[in-house]
Amino acid sequence: MSRPTFSRRTFLVWVLLLVAVVALVQTERTPPDPHDAHDHGPEGLDDLPEGRFPVFAFGEPEIGSVTVAWKSQHVDFERDPDGRWVQASHAHDHGADGHTHHHGGAGSESPDAAQIAEQFEITARMLADRAINPDRPMVEYGLETPDILLTFRDRLNGDPLAILRVGDLLVTGYAYYTVLERRPNRILLIPRYQINLLLALAFGDEAPSLVPERAET
Repeated sequence: MSRPTFSRRTFLVWVLLLVAVVALVQTERTPPDPHDAHDHGPEGLDDLPEGRFPVFAFGEPEIGSVTVAWKSQHVDFERDPDGRWVQASHAHDHGADGHTHHHGGAGSESPDAAQIAEQFEITARMLADRAINPDRPMVEYGLETPDILLTFRDRLNGDPLAILRVGDLLVTGYAYYTVLERRPNRILLIPRYQINLLLALAFGDEAPSLVPERAET
């Protein structure tokens, strides 16, 4: 008995059928939500992961500018045309007289490009100790109108990568209550030093200490 033979035409028909099936499977998959592409929050954050986990899903190279706001002051950092970091503005606030008052952020000298890049690399890899569901109004965590607000913007289009609201310190003094604006139902406990390192970059000696200060005896 002779073996059945396949013509070239039959072979092409099978190839086309295979391509059509693959294309059908691809189209039936749920397309990604376009808003998720700009959320830049790690997967599963809403599931209250156990143990430490990353706060952000972007790296220093993706950041185009950062605003560090603390109390009534804020400092802006941005990249120059060559991509190097510069401190674009010094700390300033609005005093009781209604006028803008300027202060020298980061001590008397502005940090250089390498210092800024190094700190933002550290900040982008920030880890939360854990996440909790809020069981009280946000005002009781200091998150209704927080003293600290950190805004990270995209290098390509200037859109916000993340906005982190930083509220009160825990009773121990070693961690802050924080919340990402795009994930308002999860409070993140972030080590004090992680936040205060960024404040120190912007405000220098004015910034709070990295660890709680011991009471004098």
